[in-house]
Amino acid sequence: MAFRKRLIGAALLALGMMYAQGAAADIAGGTGNITWMYVYGDGSVLVGGINLTPAICSANNSFFIPGSNPQASRMLATLLAAKAQQLQITVNATATPGCWRPTIGTDTTTLISINQ
Repeated sequence: MAFRKRLIGAALLALGMMYAQGAAADIAGGTGNITWMYVYGDGSVLVGGINLTPAICSANNSFFIPGSNPQASRMLATLLAAKAQQLQITVNATATPGCWRPTIGTDTTTLISINQ
């Protein structure tokens, strides 16, 4: 009986932790012009000039695209076109409390679009 109570308690604790982690993610969004970009050797891209809200990361004036994102090269092409033509972009990126920068992931809730 004591073992069963411990097992149920551990399961409830694990579910609570999963819920807390899932609820912590948010979408940070913003519109603006690209003022700077860094492209790293691993294919990662850091883009600045767009203030994203809510401001829950340590830096919210930029966003990050991991090099592991399979669409990173397409996103980079989109960003370079917008920068060259001085067009505004809209960004929705995943943000979690304490994150470094909002991040463009691989799901449909994160995006980059060019505004005309």
